[in-house]
Amino acid sequence: NMRAMPGLISGVAAYFSTTANLIDAVRPARVTVGHASAGLFNLLGAAAVVGRVFSDSEARVGGPPLAVLSYGFWQSHFGSRDMLDSVISLDGNPFTVIGVMRAGFTFPDRSDLWVPIPIPSPPAVISFSRGLPPQPHTIARLAPGVSVDEANARLYSLWHADQRTQPPAWMKDAIQKEQTRWYQTAVPMQESLVGDRRVTLLILLGA
Repeated sequence: NMRAMPGLISGVAAYFSTTANLIDAVRPARVTVGHASAGLFNLLGAAAVVGRVFSDSEARVGGPPLAVLSYGFWQSHFGSRDMLDSVISLDGNPFTVIGVMRAGFTFPDRSDLWVPIPIPSPPAVISFSRGLPPQPHTIARLAPGVSVDEANARLYSLWHADQRTQPPAWMKDAIQKEQTRWYQTAVPMQESLVGDRRVTLLILLGA
């Protein structure tokens, strides 16, 4: 549990994205849905400009089905009208709108809107989409003064001290063959999002 690491992590959140059908009698649409734990917005310094985001007490197993709209989607699809407490339908499931995010914030994957995922999040709960639910990604803010290298050294130690984190037998051969790491590592957010496209993006920016 990354939240139980005092002195290493100052905040942690989980997220993933799916697509869904917004069932609207006037303008049905295919939308990108960001599934987020309650702490994601605060961790990234993003605030709602209308209403609010969901709280820890709401992002729980059996919590209320809530939705927060992106600013762009609120403007383009709903004409910036008052949507607070309105009920929208995603794949036939009702969600109550409680807020609109600031302009420009669409993390992850250019999300049109967000719904809460509970932490812990059983697979049967975290997704209303068809098929197997995706694996949530974890994002964390390092404590002041902690470097990425220091964080990884401690994560390696903690990860291997817990025997429950060992890979299942059927996966060990594949891990050894591909020389991949099973344990958890910290990667800077910019590197995670841009990866090996950084040089190309800098050239395009210069052009």
